[in-house]
Amino acid sequence: MRDEELEAMDNATISGLLNQAAASLKGANPALALQLTDQIIASRTDVGPAHYLRGAAKTMLGDGAAAEAAFRQALKLAPDIIPARIALAKLLDQSGRSHDAVRLVGEHPDAPMPDLLFLSAEIRLRLGEFEAAEADCERLISIAPADARARVLRGRVYIDAHKYAQAEEILSDAAEKAPNSPTAFFYLARARTQQGKTRAAREALKKAAALRPNAPSILQEQARAAYSDGDTEAALGFLEHAIKFEPRNPNLHRDLSQIRFMKGDDDHLRSFREVLANAPYDIGILSVYAGAARAGKDPQTALPQLDAAINAGVDHAYLWDARAQIHIMLDNISQGVADTDRAGTAPGIDHSTHLNRCSAYLSANLPEKALPLAEDLVRAAPLDQLALAYRLTAMCALDDPAAEEFINPDILTNQQAIDCPDGFDSLEDFNTALKARLLELHGAEREPIDQSLRGGTQTELFPLLEDDPLIGQLADMLLANVRRFADGLPRQDGHPFLGAIPEKFEFSGIWTVCLRDGGHHASHVHPEGWLSSAYYVSLPASARNSNSGEGALNIGRPPMKALHEKLPGRLVPPREGYLTLFPSYLWHGTEPFHSEEPRITVAFDIAPRR
Repeated sequence: MRDEELEAMDNATISGLLNQAAASLKGANPALALQLTDQIIASRTDVGPAHYLRGAAKTMLGDGAAAEAAFRQALKLAPDIIPARIALAKLLDQSGRSHDAVRLVGEHPDAPMPDLLFLSAEIRLRLGEFEAAEADCERLISIAPADARARVLRGRVYIDAHKYAQAEEILSDAAEKAPNSPTAFFYLARARTQQGKTRAAREALKKAAALRPNAPSILQEQARAAYSDGDTEAALGFLEHAIKFEPRNPNLHRDLSQIRFMKGDDDHLRSFREVLANAPYDIGILSVYAGAARAGKDPQTALPQLDAAINAGVDHAYLWDARAQIHIMLDNISQGVADTDRAGTAPGIDHSTHLNRCSAYLSANLPEKALPLAEDLVRAAPLDQLALAYRLTAMCALDDPAAEEFINPDILTNQQAIDCPDGFDSLEDFNTALKARLLELHGAEREPIDQSLRGGTQTELFPLLEDDPLIGQLADMLLANVRRFADGLPRQDGHPFLGAIPEKFEFSGIWTVCLRDGGHHASHVHPEGWLSSAYYVSLPASARNSNSGEGALNIGRPPMKALHEKLPGRLVPPREGYLTLFPSYLWHGTEPFHSEEPRITVAFDIAPRR
């Protein structure tokens, strides 16, 4: 376009170019859209929609900084351009500035707009700000009562806040008001699954699947509901069908591998190999494949594919990290450390990869390399229990006397009997009834693939808290003991445990474990907790002898073999009817026992109520 034409560009010309730019974006041609918007801006810098479309083009081209600048200029010129505000908020959210995104959405000059409120509620839900997210949903329902999305989102808020009965109620209403919404039925099913209503959940998922056939997310949820309902074959079928439509979705392969493993299938990793035959350098598939291979105690299986990708020049932190963890597991320490070093400088490095690097350095008995990395991670996420565990382990390995205040068993660890629930003559009678109920729940053939237990089974209790009277009574007694313990703790600012005592708390997870002869827990921590636990429902005779060490809880011994001699931990003998509590950042595992009787426990994590 000639200079004189630029100078003479009128509104009609601008409108035509804007329409062409928008069409180019819809046609996935951001380069042309950018060229068209730049023509407008070269003639007229005050056209807000031109800056918005320029930002959209830059977003598609991967230039986030330029996109942000363009969106901000668009809103400066025309604050009421809602698509620009939404696009900028999404960009901020994706770049880790979620609170800035929420503030931006709230700065819209006019009355609240449904799309803006919906985005605000979604971001707040992801941040765990449940009350604020619920308030956004209520406002959205009041200004757009026919919009079922608000009810669905409010149901999702209740699900994440563990208010499953309330979630089911509002999602049932949403499904009734929007019978053609697969999303409403999808989340209704999830609310029912979390309450143990697996049959009703499967019915809701059938409706979701009929409305959106062959959707991998719905098929995956159907698999999980079927597995919870004891229908393993149906679960496998749903996942295998989903993979036909999303063959490079690593989460589908992970779930399929886990169910096959727990069913006793020795070749539980085969779906990974099948997809890698056609996509050998897929970073997501490779990294999840390596994790599944490690969890299934077959780490060397994934090495050839990782080696091939790295040798072909695929440079990503996930691949170096995955290979490092396998070499460490195979005691190839020098190669593991070399790969760990390389992961630290490769593209794609993130918080979880740095956590794995800490583990690798500690496994190689290099606490001096792990400590500064762990300190950086704790500064970035002060309540990340795994980062705290790595920092404490490095401090102990380096004989740092400051470590003692984070371990102090006289203050930080507690063992006490729970109160006898109403309706039982004694705690022994309650535990007898509880043992029988828990044994009914342990139907799996082997341990979960991604958990710490060895030689036993594990079952979630969250779905039963509201509807199973016996489990509900247990939960009430456990929370009462936690309240007493928390109320008696001294407060200490800056301490990762004593400085974070919640006024209100809740279960962030609760489950039961049944260990068989020779069973034990590998040493681990609970990254999402503040307080962790073990309640002893039933112990074999060999574990009741406090001097034997069998079945005892070991607190403080890290999983890294190189540090076992220096950091042996301390044994806490188990006692039936007693609850042991300790900070979630302390390594803990159990000693093997030998008996035909099972060892039955209930464990849970406590976190601040969200």
